[in-house]
Amino acid sequence: MNPIFQALAISFLFSTSASYALQGLGQLGEAGTNSTSRNETGEHLPPVLRLDPLPGESERPVVTAMAVSPDGSLLAAAGDDHAIRLISIPEGTIIRVLTGHRDWVQCIEFSPSGNRIASCGNDGLLCVWNFPSPHRVTSNIDEGRLDLVRNQVPHALFALVFHSDDDLFAAGFYNSVYRLAVNRDSLSVHVRSDCRDIRALALSHKHDKLAFAGRDGILRIVEMPSSEATANTSNAVSNQPSSYASQPIHFDRIRGLCFSEDDKSIFSVSEDRRLIRFDIASKSVVSQLDLSAGKLMAISPLDNDLVAVSGSDNTIRIINTNDSSVLSKLVGHDGSISVLRRTQTQLISGSFDTTIRTWDIAQAISKVDNAGRFMHPVAAQFEDSSAQESIR
Repeated sequence: MNPIFQALAISFLFSTSASYALQGLGQLGEAGTNSTSRNETGEHLPPVLRLDPLPGESERPVVTAMAVSPDGSLLAAAGDDHAIRLISIPEGTIIRVLTGHRDWVQCIEFSPSGNRIASCGNDGLLCVWNFPSPHRVTSNIDEGRLDLVRNQVPHALFALVFHSDDDLFAAGFYNSVYRLAVNRDSLSVHVRSDCRDIRALALSHKHDKLAFAGRDGILRIVEMPSSEATANTSNAVSNQPSSYASQPIHFDRIRGLCFSEDDKSIFSVSEDRRLIRFDIASKSVVSQLDLSAGKLMAISPLDNDLVAVSGSDNTIRIINTNDSSVLSKLVGHDGSISVLRRTQTQLISGSFDTTIRTWDIAQAISKVDNAGRFMHPVAAQFEDSSAQESIR
C-alpha cells in the first residue's frame, strides 16, 4: 500500500475508535451502570494531590490503595505510612486520618451504602470503620469517634471486596479467601485454593460470582450463594460456594481483576505485562494484549469496552477491549502506578512517586498527541520510565 494512504487509513481507524469510545463514555451514569465509584456531582478533584507527612514524619507516603465512596463525596487514600486519609471531593482537602494499621495498607473499599470503609495490609489486619451517619458522611466524619472492628490473620492481606454492607471478602499471602460478617465480627474461611499468594479479588455487578487470582497466574471463579441463602444462614462454615472453577491465563502473578459492565467477561492484568479478556460463558481467553511495557499492577473499567491499566513503567493506558487498541497513553507520574480508581468523569491514579493524579477521561482519549500520548498538565515528562521497576 502507498505509505500516504496507509498513514491516512491508520489515522482514520484511530479516530473512529476514539470517537466510539467517547460515545460510550457519554452514556455512563445512565441505566445499567454500577453505582460504586461514580461521582454523582460530576465535580473534579484537583489535578494533583500530595499527601502531607504524618506528624513527626518527614516523608510523604507512596500511594498503594484508594477508594471512592458510592456518592462520590470522598476519596480514601493510603500507602506505606500505615494511615488512611479521607479526602473531600471536589475540594481535595483531607478531613480525617484513620489510624490502626502497623504496615503498608494494600487495599481500601467502601461498603455499598458508603457507611463503612474496610482496609487490609501487610500487617495482616482487616479493619472496618463504621461511620456515624446513616447517610452522607462528610458532614460529621471530621469529628467524633468512628467505631473500628479489627481482625488479625497471620499473614499479609492484599485485596478485599464488599459483598454487602455486612459481608466482605479478603485474601492475601495464603491460600484462603476469608469472609467477614461485620455485625457479628465473625471471620471464616470461605474457600481454599492451591494459590498461596492471592493478589486480586473482584465481585460481579450482580454479586453472583467472586473471582480471585495471584502468583500462579490462574483465574478462579466462585459461584456465590443467593442472597436469600446468605441471609438465612447462621453458620458461616455451611455457607460455602456452590461451585468453583479455575483456568490458567497468565504466565506470572496476576495483580488486578475486574468484571465487564455486563458481567460477561473478566479482565486481568499481570506482571507478565499482558491484559487478558476471559469470557465466562465459554471459559476461555478471547483476547490478549501484550503491552511490552512495565509489569502491570492495576486495572479500572471505564465502560463495557474500555479499561485503564497501569504499572511499573509510570504510564496509564486506555484500551478499547473490542479491538485491543491503545487509545491513549497517560503520562505524568514519576513512579510505579499501583492503583486506579474512577469517578463519573475522572480517572484517579495513585503512585510510588507519592502523588495522586486526576485525569479527565474524555480529554485523555480525545486530546492525544501524534504519538498517542495525553500529557498531564503538571510535570508530565516520565513516559515509559523503568527506573522504578521494583514493586511490592
